Amino acid sequence: MTGNGKATFQVLLLGLGLILAACGGGAGVPTENASVGTYNYGGSSPGISVIVSAHLKNPTSPEGMRVSVKDPQGNELFSGNREWRIFLAVKRPFLSWYPRSDLTASQGSYTVSVDPPVNRTWQIAVDPTKLLDRPQPQLSANQTSATISWAPVSGAKAYYVELWRTDAQGNDQAFVRGWTTNQTSVQFNQLNLPQGTYYRAWVHAFEADVVDLYNLPAQLGKQVNASVRSTSVF
Repeated sequence: MTGNGKATFQVLLLGLGLILAACGGGAGVPTENASVGTYNYGGSSPGISVIVSAHLKNPTSPEGMRVSVKDPQGNELFSGNREWRIFLAVKRPFLSWYPRSDLTASQGSYTVSVDPPVNRTWQIAVDPTKLLDRPQPQLSANQTSATISWAPVSGAKAYYVELWRTDAQGNDQAFVRGWTTNQTSVQFNQLNLPQGTYYRAWVHAFEADVVDLYNLPAQLGKQVNASVRSTSVF
């Protein structure tokens, strides 16, 4: 593995997002909710981070379940080639996370609406001055395993870790492995990482516990911030 390069993960993630689902269920907690918060990715101004979580009672339609997000000025943020749809064929708790580093978080109330079968609308007040510190990951790897570790981020309750293969300029080329955790390290084993290739690890921090999907809706309904930082290895 050789070199390191410039991060472009935020651009790639605009089209990928994150969807997680779990089996089983809990009782006595809210089953549907959303959040909007700041997305601290290292730019001059924070982007926005949107989470939708629900205990899905019915599969989504073949067209998917559309999520609409409007900023405090009433502008739709997820339309055209940025349209946000969730496709799930099973009934289970899930989260869908969509960060936008190309948008600047605004002061005021955001409106999040989700199509049936969730069929809910929430108003989320956002203060763009409130930020979650960025993780500082370290990556060590050989041809069969990779270990990503970082110091705890104050205020973070969970992390999402990704390993990508990049080109010589640092542009993400292929997703290798991802994992959510409450810990501060992740080890990916049984990998095939040929020599002479480049790799980058991304660690995302969240103010909500995105590992516990059953209780996640109870943590939302308010501003929930997220942050990210990457590191390379060769």
